[in-house]
Amino acid sequence: MVPKNLIWLVTLASTALILLAPNAFLVEARSSNGLSRINKLLRSPLDTSPSVGLVGDKNLAVDKRAVMDLSCKGIYDRELFKKLDRVCEDCYNIYRKPYIGVECRKSCYGNLIFMQCLDDLLMNDVMDEYIGIVQMVGK
Repeated sequence: MVPKNLIWLVTLASTALILLAPNAFLVEARSSNGLSRINKLLRSPLDTSPSVGLVGDKNLAVDKRAVMDLSCKGIYDRELFKKLDRVCEDCYNIYRKPYIGVECRKSCYGNLIFMQCLDDLLMNDVMDEYIGIVQMVGK
């Protein structure tokens, strides 16, 4: 049995720690892009709202372009980005190497890894369509 004094002491120490260092328990993103990506990951799959924060706080709303690569200066169309992103996700699922997903999305999908992913996914018949989409979103 644990003495009551010990329980009281642990409770007091825990309370003091929370009062003296309240920010010690907060999770922070390392960059502005990191926060938006965390928001995207923490959102439930059924939630399609583009500006839902971690706990629904309106102060944590993110710009709709924040979840995309900032080098994409062309047309913003969610469906186009979904198509491009799906290629990179499928390619990652083939190789299971984290750098594949990252490199595939670099330069707004305008890179050799993305082209190789199209080839590896046997998408040669639609390669011209995807090249056109990359040119539209990456201007």
